[in-house]
Amino acid sequence: MRMTTEYLEQAKIDETAEQLRDQGYEVASRPDSEYDIVATRNGATMAIEIKARSALAESVEEIARMRADALARGYDEFRLIVVNPPRSKRVEINGLERKLALYLAGHLPAEIRKISGSYQLLGVNDVDIDRLIVTKENIEVTGDGRFDIELEPGDDGGLTARVGLPLTFEALLDHQLNVISAKPQVDVSSLYDAGL
Repeated sequence: MRMTTEYLEQAKIDETAEQLRDQGYEVASRPDSEYDIVATRNGATMAIEIKARSALAESVEEIARMRADALARGYDEFRLIVVNPPRSKRVEINGLERKLALYLAGHLPAEIRKISGSYQLLGVNDVDIDRLIVTKENIEVTGDGRFDIELEPGDDGGLTARVGLPLTFEALLDHQLNVISAKPQVDVSSLYDAGL
């Protein structure tokens, strides 16, 4: 956790220093003082401390002391900048895997049609949405997942094999979440590597 906090704080120090330079400040990041940034413009000097939100509770007294020291040392301003970790966003569309599988069963990707022998589509699973755009007309979805098929034995006998192939897709949905069109790509290289 400490490493994550230090990373967040350093990234914000770098970002803030760059913004201040763009605003015409002379900036010293991690100067020979106890502040994260010291910035000067037009004769006014500002001390800046960057803290991760998770470190605020344990730093309240230290921040108060730093503020008082900065003003006592003649700094014109003391700023505290609080940084939060980025929030992870998870986007899901209920039933998308099933609807993609239904659509792809009728519109098999070219890579799958090239497979010799017979196969059966088992489904689309582990879908992860990378991008979602909703307009008045439709919903655009881009993502990846797994295209599961069962390879049936040929004339020479052999074993039935269940295979999950990497899938990437761009799909267009209506507002009832039905797939209107899709551009799937299935990576079948593992089949050839395994001699299937």
